[in-house]
Amino acid sequence: MRPRVPRPRVLLTNAEQRAVLAAARGLRADGFLVGATAEDRGAPGLWSRACAEPFSGAPSISDSGATVEFLEGIVATGRYELLLAGTDEALFAISRHRARLEGAVQLGLPGHEVVAEVFDRTLLARAAGRSGLVSAPSVVCSTPEEAVAAGRALGFPVMLKAVHAVLETDAGIERWKSARVDEEGSLEAALERFPRPLIVERHEPGPVVSFAGVLAGGRLLGAVFSRYLRTWPPEAGSAAFSRTDDPPPGLPESVKALLEEMSWEGLFELEMIERPDGVLLPIDLNPRLYGSLALGIRAGANLPAIWARWLLGKRPEPARAAPGVYYRWGDVDLRHRLRTVRDGRLREARAASRPRRPVAGAYLRLGDPVPFVARVLELADVGRRRLGRKTAARRTAAGHVGAGEQMAAD
Repeated sequence: MRPRVPRPRVLLTNAEQRAVLAAARGLRADGFLVGATAEDRGAPGLWSRACAEPFSGAPSISDSGATVEFLEGIVATGRYELLLAGTDEALFAISRHRARLEGAVQLGLPGHEVVAEVFDRTLLARAAGRSGLVSAPSVVCSTPEEAVAAGRALGFPVMLKAVHAVLETDAGIERWKSARVDEEGSLEAALERFPRPLIVERHEPGPVVSFAGVLAGGRLLGAVFSRYLRTWPPEAGSAAFSRTDDPPPGLPESVKALLEEMSWEGLFELEMIERPDGVLLPIDLNPRLYGSLALGIRAGANLPAIWARWLLGKRPEPARAAPGVYYRWGDVDLRHRLRTVRDGRLREARAASRPRRPVAGAYLRLGDPVPFVARVLELADVGRRRLGRKTAARRTAAGHVGAGEQMAAD
């Protein structure tokens, strides 16, 4: 009888995220044993059959010291060979405090200065230019007056972006999303949500495309090119429904050159706008497990397993996602369809409702159904809390009205 070979173990953070659920499923399918952390025990990823060891009660990711202390307690047992971050904030925190973890577990990260720079959008634009890609015209602004002038020069609508997508402040580690501003009158209010300096970038029309993969040892070991067919929010959001496709000629080489310019190695996703003339404009680089990761796995490019095997000293064969595979983030895609119905675009709504095959779901999988149930309960809880806030606001407003009427009567 052959001796039983122990399965390599990978610990994932942020099991609330659909990307982490997808990674757990992909790693388990490739023979790994997976543990995952989350703040709340109702996180969908903790309920997956792919998660052999769930760890709830993780601190808020904004508290980097407490987060790393929680992870340190898990990896100190020596049970895990690898630790992979599920969010930008977790990646930054793990990198920032790596000295407390590296002796017990592999992180697969370049130096912290590289990790910090990969979140710098001005460096992304410069690296894109040196790699044969084109960036949208933009201006770095330090004051509201400069931002208004930039908006006028570039022409509305514009995109507002923090220079550093992730940054450690007195409040902890924070991540800033982009925001679209359609007119000058809305710019001042939008600026209040961003740190200084910030980027004012011309809004480019066109659908979003994604090139994801694994860069290791100077080679693209995994590659997934996809087109976002629907997003949420519709104006500038994440993939609600997408499809794999063959990448345009020369794009893999350009993406590889861009990553090498930024000294990045490992998992990544580069999001781009495809202009009507076919030019691709990089808009964001995600250096970790990304939202629609399940699509690549379903299409034959198991990116988390490829990267994990590389870090463990294996030499995985390069994998490229097959074209024609779909991805659906069910509840978000439903919101998109409801929006089209509300706007009177019934033909578009009917087309969006047609089933597609083969398809990777963000949560739903027949052989692993509990994460979908956990997601439904999660959304129901969010709905209850929103309803509670609205009810409290109405009662407060009614109380003020009643008090005013009483004062008038007196």
